[in-house]
Amino acid sequence: GSLFDLALNVRLEVEGRMVGGILVAEKIQFRGDRIKIKAAVNSGSIDPGTQTFTVLGIPVRINGATEMKDDSDEEDSFGFSDIADNDYLEIKGYLTGSGANRVVIATEVEREEAETEVLLQAPVDSLANPDLTLLGVMVRTTENALFNDGQISSAAFFSQLKVGDLVKVTGVLSGTEILAEEVELEE
Repeated sequence: GSLFDLALNVRLEVEGRMVGGILVAEKIQFRGDRIKIKAAVNSGSIDPGTQTFTVLGIPVRINGATEMKDDSDEEDSFGFSDIADNDYLEIKGYLTGSGANRVVIATEVEREEAETEVLLQAPVDSLANPDLTLLGVMVRTTENALFNDGQISSAAFFSQLKVGDLVKVTGVLSGTEILAEEVELEE
């Protein structure tokens, strides 16, 4: 994030030292909504001009503060220009904007070996047991899905869930929907 992303109620993590009762910041990170995504880059979505691409249909923007790593067998150094269609990425970031202008600002992007499993951690947009929507992505749960590590039932999970809650879903992609295998309410 940048100075322009600072606003009332924006969550930050600050590291530094105390000098005369004042925290002198050495490192500041946006904690926002703690968005996490593990999935493949959507084909044809990479825009070098705006440093954006989409994953699961979710727009993601890279900036000068984004930490870029490559754990695949592709490259030693890794930057925006190395991202390709269908690369499997792990993204951590925060959400900015609203409605059609929502975008995830990536604080970390890590290219990994491709997997069939996807992960999405984001605030709940809407819910209707047994389904929910996160950042516009439909999540379908089945009778085999585990809720909070199998500690509660689907009915109990959905009865305590509300719009805006942070949820982490792991599953497989079916078209544009996630078929959930694990669903967790995050704190």
